[in-house]
Order: sequence, then C-alpha cells, then structure tokens
Amino acid sequence: MARREPADLALQPKQEQLGRLIEATGKDVATWLGYGGALGGGKSAAIRRLMLGRRAQYPGTNGAIVRRVYDDVKKNHIDPFLREYPELIPYYRGNPHYELSFPEWGGSKISFMYAETTAEVERKFPGQEFFYIYIEQPEQFSERELRTIKTRNRWPGAKQGKCKTALFFIR
Repeated sequence: MARREPADLALQPKQEQLGRLIEATGKDVATWLGYGGALGGGKSAAIRRLMLGRRAQYPGTNGAIVRRVYDDVKKNHIDPFLREYPELIPYYRGNPHYELSFPEWGGSKISFMYAETTAEVERKFPGQEFFYIYIEQPEQFSERELRTIKTRNRWPGAKQGKCKTALFFIR
C-alpha cells in the first residue's frame, strides 16, 4: 500500500492543530493530550486519520485506539476505517487481535483495543508497547486504568516526549 499524503487524510484545522501537538518533542512537551468537542464534531475521524498517517510516517511502530467496549471500537473505528479506506481491508485481522498490519510500512500496526473492566485493562495492556495511544471517551475509565494504559506508551529509540497518549472527550 502506498503511503497516503496528509492532503489525502483531509484533516480539519483543529485536527491539524492536534497533529502538531502530537508531533512535538522535547523534555517539556506534554505526553498526555486532551481533545474535546461536540458529538459529531470529528473526534473519531481525527483519531483514525492521525493514527493512519503516523503509522506511515513512522514505519515499524504500533498505535492503539482504545474504547471501553468492543462494539464501540467496531462501530466508531474499525467499520469506518474499512469504509473510508477500502484498500485497507486486506490489512485487517479480526478476532482475537483486531488490528491493521502494514508490512510495507515496516510492520506498523494499529491495534483496536477495548477493556470493559479493570481486570481486562490489567490483563490486556501489560507487555505491549505503543508509539501512540488514542483513548476515546476516557471518562469511562478510572484514573488508575488510564495510568495503567499510559505505561504502555513507549517506543525504543523514540525521541523524548514523542510517545503520546491522547484522550478524546465529548463535551
């Protein structure tokens, strides 16, 4: 699959601003980012487009899109990804991994994750590493669960401040 250029990802101005925050590096940059908006305001689209663009931009890295329940991950991310980008269908693997895997981008992956309970958070996230983690509706998780997920936000050789966790809220 050829790398899509940013123009192909059709970001809105606020989504572009978020993309710049995600790209920031250094010892003083935030590694927890918050992004909010109205219902239907483009948050889920931002998650998908920014995650896809970053997997192409940083070959061999993994990203995670996280929701509380599987049905929400499927309805808000997996199905729209495959509808908006039908060329991704051959790259999708379902149960048990729910991921898009891109061999021509050095094996970059987008994992679609969910955890309905604290026990699932503690079981599913340890041992994993993600360059970026995007959590939609983080208010459905406890602070402890969010901190547990955040511990997986690391990547060997990444510049200081590069690995980010973004929280996407409805306001």
